[in-house]
Amino acid sequence: MRFGFFDQLPCAPGYSEPQRYKDILAQIELGDAVGFDTVWLGEIHFIREFSILADPLMVLAAAAQRTSRIRLGTAVTLLPLHNPIKIAEEAAIADILSDGRLEFGVGRGIARHYASYGIPPEESRGRFDEALDFILAAWTNDSFSFDGKYFQARELTVCRGRCKRPTRRCGSLPTAPTLSRSRRDTGCRSSRRR
Repeated sequence: MRFGFFDQLPCAPGYSEPQRYKDILAQIELGDAVGFDTVWLGEIHFIREFSILADPLMVLAAAAQRTSRIRLGTAVTLLPLHNPIKIAEEAAIADILSDGRLEFGVGRGIARHYASYGIPPEESRGRFDEALDFILAAWTNDSFSFDGKYFQARELTVCRGRCKRPTRRCGSLPTAPTLSRSRRDTGCRSSRRR
């Protein structure tokens, strides 16, 4: 059996953002010291009392410098909201800084995020699938091109981290190196193409 913990970093009235970020880093350090297997951080936007964790990869990269054993996971990175080139490179860098301890979970998020990012909610599924295909191509090829509806690339070489052959799992606790998809976001049927 493996043990981990999840946090989305709420910031209730009376607390400051700097203190809450110090708190989560201290919690991850303690989790590493007492033997937890994995920490999972969720990407959530625009609801301060619920979460101020807009970029879990940045926090996990900082935690990687303070820990040595605990695996560091995103639960989840909201692919439709981001450019997959940037996410592929940022996740690879976090994987490098953690010596291969990154667990990269992906999902679609909730509809209220899309309007603030200028993304029509009906594009969510297509953007998710395309961004995932893009990231997998970036991580498994020395150079790649991509011609999708939402994302394009020509002969790019991106930082791949330690992940040469990412595994794909759906709704399960992953093992390294992995790219994990949220069961709710994929319905577990999207993996049929991969």
